[in-house]
Amino acid sequence: MGTLINTQADKQSCNIKFCSIYNSILAHQNIHPEQFYLTGYEGIFVDADRIFLTECVLSSVVPFESNIIIIETANTDMRVTELCSALDIQFEVVSAANPNLLPFIESRFSADTRCCQIFTSSDIDKHLMASVGNLCKRYRRNMVVDCISGVIPVSDMQKLNIDYLIANDGIKNAESSFLIARRSKLVQTEGIARSSRNDLYTFWQNAVTTRNPSLDPMWA
Repeated sequence: MGTLINTQADKQSCNIKFCSIYNSILAHQNIHPEQFYLTGYEGIFVDADRIFLTECVLSSVVPFESNIIIIETANTDMRVTELCSALDIQFEVVSAANPNLLPFIESRFSADTRCCQIFTSSDIDKHLMASVGNLCKRYRRNMVVDCISGVIPVSDMQKLNIDYLIANDGIKNAESSFLIARRSKLVQTEGIARSSRNDLYTFWQNAVTTRNPSLDPMWA
């Protein structure tokens, strides 16, 4: 289960963890921590594995009676389908190798406003990901990318129209993870979560209030 921060000691520890993420993961992408907020993205650290964070994203991004499309790649962690079933989220799985993938997605988006999200893995062909991202942008849908290895640079996230990026905190261990998400999308998750246990909006707000503003000025 993810850890919410309450005590002063916890807050100090949380600041150290946030500093580690921004300095170690974002700095090599030529983005200084103090300028990260200008990208329009936020970073959220969770003291739990990537599967729990994926559950939080699915729980908080997909409204009730909505459904998602999972684009399967060679390395897709198909436990995401188990999470969808447990959360009572309707889903369709389609292969990234399907030559009709883009027309299929567009037909779903145009015909059904309840189809609100694309979930895929970072090993998908980048040109294909860009095309999927453009469809998501055009139809105002979300695109979630699960990082199989490494972290996609924020500059590429912008180009590919990625809204949510899930990754392990490899600097520490596989039992901690982090999310990079568009601030404008996070705002829209308020009140959507299917349980308080995996409420992404609460995690985000908790993260904001525990940051050291001199290091992470992302209050907007």
